Amino acid sequence: MSNDQGHQDAEAAEYKQPPGTEIDEATSITAVIRDVTQEWLKSERVSKVEFINDGECDRFAAEVLSRATAVDGLKDMNLADVLTGGVRDDDCDLGLPFNRELLAAEWPAVKPPGCLSWSDMDWISHSSIMPWGSWTHTWLTDGRLHYDAESPEGVDNFFELLIFQRLITAVFPRDVATEVVDQE
Repeated sequence: MSNDQGHQDAEAAEYKQPPGTEIDEATSITAVIRDVTQEWLKSERVSKVEFINDGECDRFAAEVLSRATAVDGLKDMNLADVLTGGVRDDDCDLGLPFNRELLAAEWPAVKPPGCLSWSDMDWISHSSIMPWGSWTHTWLTDGRLHYDAESPEGVDNFFELLIFQRLITAVFPRDVATEVVDQE
């Protein structure tokens, strides 16, 4: 067992609650995500947590949803849910623009990272090697926080999910896309 694997096993064990113990919804989601992640790593379905978010995220989200049935309002989400659908191909959004009104109303903490603007984010989502759309990433939300395999504790801003950080920094230097700031 690698050192990383042992560390991940220890982290997962921290979040398991004794039977009959009440836990809040965020902790419950975190526990299920950690459990599913550990199962996938142990079964060698994936060799690294990052690989779940690189092609297996929709199946991972579905499995977590099927287990976290006690969490009210938990749903899967992808970029098609927050894009306006201005450009489409075969019923897929092709990345432009982000629905700022929806984001402000439903997830006010979601802002472009670093010194990027919403216009920058629209450009990234449309001009990337593969335009962003429903296939870019599937994650979970409870209406407040956003979760995936690499962020089991949840983040306020889905652009803080590591997969989006990698996609953004592939286009902009790390120092431009590091800190979430209030823009536009």
